[in-house]
Amino acid sequence: SKNRLVGSLPAELGLLQSLQALDVSGNRLTGSLPRDLGNCSALRFLNAQQNQLQGPIPPQLGALQRLEILVLDNNRLSGSLPPSLANCSKLQEIWLTSNDVEGGIPQEVGAMQELRVFFVERNRL
Repeated sequence: SKNRLVGSLPAELGLLQSLQALDVSGNRLTGSLPRDLGNCSALRFLNAQQNQLQGPIPPQLGALQRLEILVLDNNRLSGSLPPSLANCSKLQEIWLTSNDVEGGIPQEVGAMQELRVFFVERNRL
């Protein structure tokens, strides 16, 4: 985090199947979240807050069965909250404050038994 990184997150991150934590917060990253991150089957922690990421939250993140914490605050993410996130059965925290996410909160989120933190304020939900 906070390494003055610029540019976009490469799709090749999805090749890192043993990756357990990815923290690229507080940089100047642009572009979208790569859908190939859904291939990082060991990922438990993903923090990309305080960047300039845009576009939808990839539904492929729902394949991250070990994901416990998802932090995407203060970006320009848009589209709807993907119902597939409910497939992340170990997900305990979702931080999406200050984005442009819109639509309804999927019913599936209510069935997430491990979810303790769900911050989505300052969106268009």
